[in-house]
Amino acid sequence: MTIEDIVISEGLWKFSGKDNEGIVLKSTIIMRRNIDGKNFMRKLPKNKEVKLFEEIKEAIFSEDFCVEYTQFGLENIKKLDKKVFEERDILKENSEARELIISNDEKNYFILGSDDHLILFVNNPGNSFEDIRLFGEQVLYDLGKVLRFSFRPEFGYLTANPNYAGPGFQMVMTCHLAGLSTTGVINELISDLKKDGFKIKGSWINDFYSIYQSTTLGFTERQLYKRSVNIFEKVVKKEREAREKIYSVNRESIEDRVWRSLGILKSARLMTLFEAMDLISKVRFGLSMGIIDKPSLKDLNKLLYYIQDAHLIKRFKLSDDYYKDQDFELIVNENRANLIRNYLKEVA
Repeated sequence: MTIEDIVISEGLWKFSGKDNEGIVLKSTIIMRRNIDGKNFMRKLPKNKEVKLFEEIKEAIFSEDFCVEYTQFGLENIKKLDKKVFEERDILKENSEARELIISNDEKNYFILGSDDHLILFVNNPGNSFEDIRLFGEQVLYDLGKVLRFSFRPEFGYLTANPNYAGPGFQMVMTCHLAGLSTTGVINELISDLKKDGFKIKGSWINDFYSIYQSTTLGFTERQLYKRSVNIFEKVVKKEREAREKIYSVNRESIEDRVWRSLGILKSARLMTLFEAMDLISKVRFGLSMGIIDKPSLKDLNKLLYYIQDAHLIKRFKLSDDYYKDQDFELIVNENRANLIRNYLKEVA
């Protein structure tokens, strides 16, 4: 699998999600581990770092689950290629990770050498935490037979950031909170989540958020799982109630906004990323409320990948030097609009 393959792939959205997919885009389990007897990344010498990663990679690729996985070295990767992983929410912006080992369906991947030696990410579309938790536990159990993870009975698993020590386990719900954003209740939600030890991180488009617990130290994995599921269910319920309230009060206005947004996406000749994401948010809202029945949520999720800048530049081979070309923004916006129009002709 190459970067060129990734930018045109469905990725995680190849699979159908479970439960509340109209609100929950994806479920993610993050498990952090470090190798016993080795310094954390900040103090690990380069020569020892290389040897350590070779040992970890050998252990990963020797496991039965690791059949269709691809390895990417991240230190010398092109900036544009790295941006593709950022746009798919696989890498953080400006990540200092050294290696990425990712399944070809993008459901599971390992990041080596960011804060911790090894971080396992397991994803599923929709609200589906139980399945991925069991898978993640099995993967690390098998790897633990070969790699000796840093563990102390009084602390649990040791991590570079003490907040994640203990179970070294974190759950993230990526969701579309258009109802709470529109009603202005999102700030109240942020405050409530903070009191419960959770954080909410928004994208630069207001309606899309990630919710996760801010610390794992002092909890068992089972406790964290129950607390997270409980909080996520409350958020989904509040969002559903907010959507129903908005629609019942402003039915004609909401329907007009949804159909107008879909019409613009189907006909525009120029489209910025900000405008495209905003319009897609409105169409998603309309789909979840039964105002429209096409395109599907799965189709819209895929579009969220395809319309981003690095994906467009790689897909259409526009330029690798797009930061310096003053007219290049116009070219990208034109290609974005063309892609959206042609895509919606097929699915809507």
